[in-house]
Amino acid sequence: MRKTAIVLSIALCAAILMGVAGVIATGDGLWFQSEEKTDAYQFPVYEGESGRPYAEIVNSLQIPEDKLRAMSTEGLVETCMNYPLFALGIYTSNESMYAGFMKTRKEFNGLEALFKREDAQKILVGKFLKVNLKELANGADDFSILRLRYLEYILAQDEILKSLTPEERQILTDTCQKMIAEKVEKYKDVFSIDSTLLIAARIQVLDNPEFAEYAQSNKKIKYFIERGVQPYLEVEEVEEILQILNISLEG
Repeated sequence: MRKTAIVLSIALCAAILMGVAGVIATGDGLWFQSEEKTDAYQFPVYEGESGRPYAEIVNSLQIPEDKLRAMSTEGLVETCMNYPLFALGIYTSNESMYAGFMKTRKEFNGLEALFKREDAQKILVGKFLKVNLKELANGADDFSILRLRYLEYILAQDEILKSLTPEERQILTDTCQKMIAEKVEKYKDVFSIDSTLLIAARIQVLDNPEFAEYAQSNKKIKYFIERGVQPYLEVEEVEEILQILNISLEG
């Protein structure tokens, strides 16, 4: 198996580690945004205030409740995708990127609100189906690689997957299969496959009793599915999951 990894530029790492709200570009025309302007929340930008306490910055980036209630789901999806601290949360966790996402989920009221919207899953899946890896690899936005991972972590949440029909989950699985294969074949030094694999594996747990039983009996695969990280999976175990999904890492 060819190893895949996220490659972050020195500039990107420096920007993330600054920990300043507003460090992420939030302009128009980013790959996850709708063609027509939505009612997405405009986050405050704090230039030159890197010394502010992290908790204070997080608090200042909460969406006011009246705006949150009135916001369309399309606007809320874009707001969550544009959350200024999403990359900081994912990349600086001591445990794992997925653990960093879960911490961000608890901290940001926009994400919790999103998971309660009945139509969120269709909009999120729609954006995922339109992902163009070539454009993201070429820098569709300054944080495109991490932002795709962030979207995949959002899609992998139970609230989203369980709200899809079996037919919709199959479409999502097919897309994950194609994306993993493309990542390995063309962009193995740019994208990791683990967040995409997490979506597909969790769908299999829901819809494939045989795989669900197998995952429950294999401690390391169970760990990956529950915690979203695969540091303890052997190459053969990753390939076993991929074989169930009809994906080959040869290329």
